[in-house]
Amino acid sequence: MFMQSQLYPHSIVPLTNDMHEKAEASCPSGLNLSDTESMYLNLLSIYAVAHYLRRLGYATHDQTEIMTNPVLQSLMDVAPIEVLSASDEGSGGDRSSPKSDAFPQRHAPQSYGLLECRRVMANDSKMCVPDTIIPEERLGYVAVQFNDDLSEAYLIGYLDSGDVSQYMDANGAIAVPLDQLRSLDELIIHLQQAYKPSHVVTYLTNWLKNIVEESWTSLDHVIGPEMQLNYQVREINPSFQQDLRSTPAISKKPRTECAYGKTIRFNTSQRTETVALITEIIDSSSADLSINLKICPPATKGEPKEDHSEKVFLPPGLEMVIVDETGDTVMQVQSRDENRTIKLGFEAEPGDRFQLHMSLDDTVIVESFLV
Repeated sequence: MFMQSQLYPHSIVPLTNDMHEKAEASCPSGLNLSDTESMYLNLLSIYAVAHYLRRLGYATHDQTEIMTNPVLQSLMDVAPIEVLSASDEGSGGDRSSPKSDAFPQRHAPQSYGLLECRRVMANDSKMCVPDTIIPEERLGYVAVQFNDDLSEAYLIGYLDSGDVSQYMDANGAIAVPLDQLRSLDELIIHLQQAYKPSHVVTYLTNWLKNIVEESWTSLDHVIGPEMQLNYQVREINPSFQQDLRSTPAISKKPRTECAYGKTIRFNTSQRTETVALITEIIDSSSADLSINLKICPPATKGEPKEDHSEKVFLPPGLEMVIVDETGDTVMQVQSRDENRTIKLGFEAEPGDRFQLHMSLDDTVIVESFLV
């Protein structure tokens, strides 16, 4: 069996008693033993994939009306799940006036399409897809492997619908060797490309796998190498990575810590100010991750060095506020006269969501994060 905990940090899903009870209750009566077992495992596959996607901030809708129809189930071995954008996604880089500690307004979720969840047993070497499933109707296929007592599911890889032709036989059935599946990282990238919500959420644990949103950049572009030393912000050498397998995937050995930055511009009714936001994530030996958020003056490229001393302080009254997913303020800090940096740090678990509200005068800028 694949030991997926070594490959994907969030790919092991515990199959709870509630999942088993829900699967058992959803299986209609009248099916033979083989069809009942098939449907039961398909439902567990869907619950496992749904759990994984929710941890990454996606909403899901299982297609139980197809699966639990006895007539259709006897003809089709299917386990589809619809992937939706989270309903709490608002507009990215939100600027609001007056100030508000609440999350952005909720919007109706939008559909990315259907994923097929394919069960894989402990001794299987391939992920099999029957010819009754039409590739054009799926974004892709996720292989879900079970342990012997069905207490855990392992999401071991992903097949893009555009790749099915090389694994399809003359009858339209698909059989993919497990070691040729793409990584789950590529599934998330595929979803991000399929539909880009207006409100950008930064996925911090992806940074440890060298997957960084376009709005974030290396620190020398934001505050410069000299300023990095002044503010004790670390940029991790991107060469610290190692292929975990030779399959067509982008998964790399996770980095233990990394930091990226972006420029934040405040256009208030009183002034215009530009600062640099630095976000650092540290993966220690414990289950929690350390998150550090810092604001400091931006790089002053092209300006005379003697003028640099005039740029090293933050504007007074600049405030940082951490807001949790319920909308409650967790911690905050405000710059005073001649502050070179302000920062907030805390521990978080994978799957935690939070926002950073940065305010100056009558302007608030919001950055949303998923750990």
